Amino acid sequence: GEAELEEVLKNARYEVGTKVYKNFQGFGWFHGTVVSYNPKTALYMIEYEDGDKEEMNEKEVQATLERAERKQMAATRNKRKLYKEGTQVEKYFYQHGWYKGKVMSFKDGVYTIKFEQDGEEEDIDEEELSEILKTVKPPKRQRRSVGSKDKSSQGGGGEKKWDPIQIVATCL
Repeated sequence: GEAELEEVLKNARYEVGTKVYKNFQGFGWFHGTVVSYNPKTALYMIEYEDGDKEEMNEKEVQATLERAERKQMAATRNKRKLYKEGTQVEKYFYQHGWYKGKVMSFKDGVYTIKFEQDGEEEDIDEEELSEILKTVKPPKRQRRSVGSKDKSSQGGGGEKKWDPIQIVATCL
């Protein structure tokens, strides 16, 4: 009954509202929050800042919690500045695509990034900024002109010839 449920919830190691921080390969780091616990499956429901959700077992929550704690500790103790104001940044935002921005300021281990598309600012720590700067934006498919418009060469109609550039991109 209800007493059993309360006992199981007491055994849940992490409370609703516990903060986590997880890296999704190719998409970067996301903050999340424990929003519920299912005692039958012993799984926690995590909701991320972009609205995505996932279930985690206790060990997985522990790993992301440790990263969140390390991030917080690093922000308070790590006050050295690795990246200077004006450093160009491109970050992928889920369902919005790539945004260009630049480092505007640095204070207490936190960088403030301002994004061009919407003027929004985001505060991130050095570890996350390093990850963003390592993330490679897949190139757009391009064409380049091989011929010239000079009608006198080859006596032709001045048409351009197009040669596709081979693009090698990492799939995200």
